[in-house]
Amino acid sequence: MEDKRNEQRKQWAENHPEIQATRSMKRRMAGHDYCSSCIYMITLVVRDRKPLLGELCGIDATHDNCWVRPSEWGKLVKKEWAGIHRYYPQVRVLALQLMLDHLHGVIYVTERLPRHLGHVINGFKKGCNDAWKQLRSEDCEARNTLTPTTLGDDHNLWEWGYHDRILSRKGQLDTMFKYLRDNPRRLWVKRNNPNFFTAIRG
Repeated sequence: MEDKRNEQRKQWAENHPEIQATRSMKRRMAGHDYCSSCIYMITLVVRDRKPLLGELCGIDATHDNCWVRPSEWGKLVKKEWAGIHRYYPQVRVLALQLMLDHLHGVIYVTERLPRHLGHVINGFKKGCNDAWKQLRSEDCEARNTLTPTTLGDDHNLWEWGYHDRILSRKGQLDTMFKYLRDNPRRLWVKRNNPNFFTAIRG
C-alpha cells in the first residue's frame, strides 16, 4: 500500500516539473499542488524560540483583549508580510498574528503561482532577515560598538522551514481568524495560571 502511494507521489511530481521543492518545506500535504489557487495558514518560528517579535500585554484602556506589542523588528516583519503582494501579485494577505517567538499568517493564492509556495515564504523570510540586519547595523552605528561586518550570522532569525495548513472547508477561514485573534489571550492565561496546565499522570 505504501509502495503504491510512493509511486503515485513520484508520478505526480514528474507530471508537475514546475513545482520544485525548497529548503523551506517541512510538513506538506502529499500530492497537493503548491502553485495552485488556495488559502493557507502559515506558521513561522523564530530561531531558538527567541522572543524577538514583541511583548505580551494584558487588557488595558485601549485593548479589550490581550495583545502583542510588536518590537521594532516585529513592526518590520508586519511590513514585510503586508508587502508580499508587491513581489507576488497572485498572493493576497488576509491576516497576520505576531506572537513573541512565532507568527501565524493567512494568505490567499488567487491564481496560479509561477513558483512553489516555498519560494514565496523564502522571499518573505529573506526580507525579514535583511530588515533585521539593517536594524542591527543602525543600532551598532548609533552606539559606536560593532560594525555591520562583525554581526555574523545572527541576523538569520527564522527557524528552518515553515508549516502550512490548507483551508478548504466551509467556515474554516472564520474559525482560523478567531484562533489567530485569541492567540495572545491563550498565552496570557497559560503564563498567569500555570497550575491550569499541569500534567497529571496516573
